[in-house]
Amino acid sequence: MHDFYSQFPDDFLWGCALAAHQCEGAWNEGGKGISTADVARLGGIGKARQLDDSVLPHVHYPSHLGIDFYHQWPQDVKLLAEMGLKCLRLSMDWTRIYPKGIEASPNPEGLKYYHALFDALLAHHIEPIITISHFEIPLFLAQNYGAWKNREMIDFYLHYCQTLFTEFKGQVTRWLTFNEINHNENTSEAAMASAYRVSGIRYDRGENISQIAAQSSYYMMLATAKVVKLAHDIDPQNQVGCVLALHPSYAFDCQPETALKSLQCLESDLYIADTLCRGNFPDYKRRQLAKRGLTLDIQPEDECAFQQGKLDFVAFNYYSSTVCMLDESQYPQGNHFKGGKNPKLPETKWGWQIDPTGLRYALNLFDRRYQLPILITENGIGLEEKLSGIEPIEDDQRIAYLKAHLQALKQALIEDQVHCIGYCLWSCFDVISATTGEMRKRYGLIYVDQDDEGKGTLRRCPKKSAQWYAQIIKENGKNL
Repeated sequence: MHDFYSQFPDDFLWGCALAAHQCEGAWNEGGKGISTADVARLGGIGKARQLDDSVLPHVHYPSHLGIDFYHQWPQDVKLLAEMGLKCLRLSMDWTRIYPKGIEASPNPEGLKYYHALFDALLAHHIEPIITISHFEIPLFLAQNYGAWKNREMIDFYLHYCQTLFTEFKGQVTRWLTFNEINHNENTSEAAMASAYRVSGIRYDRGENISQIAAQSSYYMMLATAKVVKLAHDIDPQNQVGCVLALHPSYAFDCQPETALKSLQCLESDLYIADTLCRGNFPDYKRRQLAKRGLTLDIQPEDECAFQQGKLDFVAFNYYSSTVCMLDESQYPQGNHFKGGKNPKLPETKWGWQIDPTGLRYALNLFDRRYQLPILITENGIGLEEKLSGIEPIEDDQRIAYLKAHLQALKQALIEDQVHCIGYCLWSCFDVISATTGEMRKRYGLIYVDQDDEGKGTLRRCPKKSAQWYAQIIKENGKNL
């Protein structure tokens, strides 16, 4: 056996990704409580979703229906099995297990639902990879405890995780603590919705946003470290990662100052992975925060928790790269990614630039920096598509995007010898947009008949890309 990669490994995890709040629906069934995602209204084209403090009558909340995966999962799993998926990254809704987040005992109906789903996936030889908190927490915790502003959230989260690790022992061995944890620290006005999605935090007028963002991120990192140890104690087979949103930032020009700023921009995200992979909160970050007048609630026992809770693997979502400019006034306003436009790259209708080499860049960066197995947890392209009566939908643009990115992944494996264990495409189905609540921006390999207002038959129709991806999996990427 070679000790180097000459092709995709036989056990490579070809998969797709889903999030509970974007697909499940059934927001008030099966004993489920109200989550922070359940009070986010439809935003509209290019607009962030509006947030309510409670559910209002006669208002459209996209997560309430999702794509009805809660009821339709048996046939949905069969569709995934027909594609030959090796894994499915999906999230569990905290409020299905603990409706308010403070209960002593879990909700048995929620446990039953996930047991049945995981059993079905395993029966079809699809490994469930579970995100523990993907853009939702119990609304009760957000309203009564301030969400991740509060250190008490760590204990509520650990109680939830202990239930998951105990209850699903033998069904799930790969876990992800949070999705895009680094987006919690966006402090621009346009990015506040990102912080709410990640940590459930709503900022009040006059609050020190930078202080809260830094502190809540610290609490979430500490929770992750404690979860790693807990997971290992309950089942030594468990492996734990945490998902970052990674978008490489290239220097726009040859000025040394721009290159330095680009490095600093990247480091502002990577300090979280540094903490979780190396087992200590970096001194440079403490000093940077202190210089800005920010002081964290750090307890003496935290150091030991970080040391004992290093991640088993690293994970990231990759969609696009950006360029760093000295003059930030040139950055597009309201863009999901902070950065400028790269004149060398094409872009999607929604302004996300298409850069397959950026994925290879990201893989090399994580591999050399952390020397841990890497899981790509999201990658895909949103397109506007409609049923025309002629099936399958000819989504050649999606196929071209995916092919280019998978070729870059293959180069990273074979030419760069990067240790990547899997690729989870976003997404297997068209789902509700996390940022806007729309259906019009479709990422799925399988079309779901539903519009932005939640109207439609919900019929599933595999696209041409589903057939293409099935062939890639069958060949194990040999002909990419």
